[in-house]
Amino acid sequence: MGSENTASTVITGAPGTGKTSIISHLGDKVSCIPEPARRVLKTAREQGTDATGDRDPVAFLDAMRNMMLNDLELAKSLPQPIVFDRSLPDLIAYATWYERVGGISLPDHLSPENLAALCRQEMPTVSVFHCPVWDEIYSQDDERRMTLSEARQFDSMIGDAYEQRLGIVPVLVPKGAPQKRADFIAKAMAL
Repeated sequence: MGSENTASTVITGAPGTGKTSIISHLGDKVSCIPEPARRVLKTAREQGTDATGDRDPVAFLDAMRNMMLNDLELAKSLPQPIVFDRSLPDLIAYATWYERVGGISLPDHLSPENLAALCRQEMPTVSVFHCPVWDEIYSQDDERRMTLSEARQFDSMIGDAYEQRLGIVPVLVPKGAPQKRADFIAKAMAL
């Protein structure tokens, strides 16, 4: 991973696994970089573009890639500790999803292999916490369209992105109330 960037923490997992709730419970103990997919979807909605996963997956991935790179730059100016609600390695899982499940042919700069190389070049040293798919809390909404089965499949791709492609073994976040999960992460981060 890139060495000139500051150390950070990433909370990852499939959509609907409680990542954002956990981060909100960490409160003002951390600087947070919000989840990029929802920000890209919000921008697409506001600007009337097709940069969404169901309309133009390539534009969606490209917008997330650019946002995530900007987020890494922004993180350099934020007070420590920094927590990312997803980060650049998650984009590897999105690219894998669109290739395998969507049958989309991606441009070279968005291939899982090239995204992994980009992660090794640009990512700070990270600690990663993985929120597993949890049937009891999973729900779909206007932006979270994966079925529970698809979320499980995507979650496996996230694990592969971190472990197989980058050699990072995430810490599994136990199921429980959001505050208990946040306390687990805070303790591991020595907050």
